[in-house]
Amino acid sequence: MMMVYKSLHPDTTQQLWKLSRTDKKYQAVETHAWTTDKSIMRLRPARSISTPCIYTLQHTIKSDTSYHDSTFLHIGSDSEGDTSHITLYEAAYFNNRLSLTSALMFQTYLALKHGITLDGVSYISTTGDTLWDAKLNREFYHHIQGIGTNLEYSFTSLRSVSLEDTTICIFSHDTLPPDNYLVMGDNNAELSWQTYDNNIAQLSRIWKLRVTGSYDTSIHLRVCSQPFQMEKTDSLFLTRLDSDYNIIQHIRPDSVVNNIWHYFTLLPYDEMYLSLGMYINNPSSVSHTRINRQTKTNPEATLSDYIEITPNPTDGNFTAFIHLKESTTVTLRIQDMAGKTIRYIVLPNIQDFQYNDKISTAGMYIVTFANSQQDIIDTKELIVY
Repeated sequence: MMMVYKSLHPDTTQQLWKLSRTDKKYQAVETHAWTTDKSIMRLRPARSISTPCIYTLQHTIKSDTSYHDSTFLHIGSDSEGDTSHITLYEAAYFNNRLSLTSALMFQTYLALKHGITLDGVSYISTTGDTLWDAKLNREFYHHIQGIGTNLEYSFTSLRSVSLEDTTICIFSHDTLPPDNYLVMGDNNAELSWQTYDNNIAQLSRIWKLRVTGSYDTSIHLRVCSQPFQMEKTDSLFLTRLDSDYNIIQHIRPDSVVNNIWHYFTLLPYDEMYLSLGMYINNPSSVSHTRINRQTKTNPEATLSDYIEITPNPTDGNFTAFIHLKESTTVTLRIQDMAGKTIRYIVLPNIQDFQYNDKISTAGMYIVTFANSQQDIIDTKELIVY
């Protein structure tokens, strides 16, 4: 069994699987690997269960009559009587034991679909192609995302974004041919600027993009400029680097939406190293320190203690949990990737509030929360499949 799971109460001990029989109980909390009845039992996963992770249980239930109708599967709570507080994105059951390779194939599908980075293992397609080699890409094994087409799992992805970092998103206007993939990871460097040559600042973070298969059409990227300290939002450009990380090409954005979302088009190569550059007028005015991704547009707009949208990705139905330090009027705006507003909701005088909604059309959406002065409190991405 495999599932994509997130605990809504990470401080509460909740195992992910418990198979109980009349004489035994099996508990498993192993991420991106398999667990058997001979493994050491743990109640805590290696990673925080407050963010979506992929978990696997490898166990054979005996089919003899003594165990008939006496096997129960428990997910979430640590006892049969407790209530589970979880988001279960996807679950899969296999009627046979999986080899390590077969397990990685399905974990690769889940990881790319939900934007989850696996724990230091290679990404493998169902045809046996290595989409992302863990050893060769050790430096760039962070925030991995990818799009592709997999007929065996009925997987067709035109957009991808890492749930761990939404600075950059890869997408395509056309469905990729079967067993073709675009996969990208970064070096996890700080989102700060360095090297001022000819009034150009270079971002410390570098992304590596790998093309698998016969994909030969344009690649599209969307970059969010909110995490960066910038003099002008129109000064941002994409840089293509060589293997020594020297700049070999500047790529200007095709368009900029709401002074935040920058869209780029580039030609495909088997492997590419990418970063961002910025034209500056006063190099001394640019800080080299990391910019917190939760920094608000207005420094005084610090009302938000916690805003969460779940489930995300979703089949259309979602809930936004809004918890504020003090009561205020909040406006909620949902926009598609073209910048069109499809929802504009005013929530008067709220502090702890739960907003439920449904979007029927698949795609990626931007959800913006602002206070009564229109200072942005938070911005979230919502993926509808």
